[in-house]
Amino acid sequence: MSWHEKKMYIASMVDKTPTTRKTKNSNSRRSDTKVYYLKVNDKKERVCLKTFLETLGIKKWTVRYWLGEKTTIDNESEPSAVVATETKKESARRYLMALPKLPSHYCRQSTSKLYLEPIIQTKSQLYRLYVDYSVSRNEPVASRKVFEGVLFEENISLFQPKKDACDQCCAHKAGNMSDEQYIKHIEKTLDKEAARKGTIHALTADLQAVKLCLSLNASALYFKTKLAVHNFTIYNLGTN
Repeated sequence: MSWHEKKMYIASMVDKTPTTRKTKNSNSRRSDTKVYYLKVNDKKERVCLKTFLETLGIKKWTVRYWLGEKTTIDNESEPSAVVATETKKESARRYLMALPKLPSHYCRQSTSKLYLEPIIQTKSQLYRLYVDYSVSRNEPVASRKVFEGVLFEENISLFQPKKDACDQCCAHKAGNMSDEQYIKHIEKTLDKEAARKGTIHALTADLQAVKLCLSLNASALYFKTKLAVHNFTIYNLGTN
């Protein structure tokens, strides 16, 4: 049984009835009463909450979450709200740290940012995967706001910008470039960073378009031999 099927099963095994009478001077905010059932010989048999939870191997907050209720904190049996929030943040952080990531080395202004693999397309999809993962392990689930806050703190992004897609690195990852060529590519990248720090001087030369001299639109020059001039540029990586 998948977790989605288990969720649907639990929803069908719990009946909720509105609370019609409250004890005098009671501070309870409970708005309904839940009745729990388990199937025995294809018949629904009423059971207590403890038996229901132990039989299905889940916790009370999991049932409440799957029933669409907000998981409030019972001050007598749970930690304070602050401690509980920090626990959920750590749970979200562990989940994000366990996901495979791609480093940013080609994008100048975000060199410390990490990108999740492009399998995950949206934050909503990422959060749903996190919730399913946490529920399957009976771990507390952070809210969407807390989860996205951890995502921001860890400097993790969902999308890898096009300018961050290095052709050489992609070719090596796809097996279309040898390790020797890839090492040379990385060495060039390290030289570039060293030049920016002033450790070394790194110059690049680029032979760009060929210019014809003279360049005029006069018809008398169309059949004349012209001088071909190469637009040769030298670029200092350290000073741009």
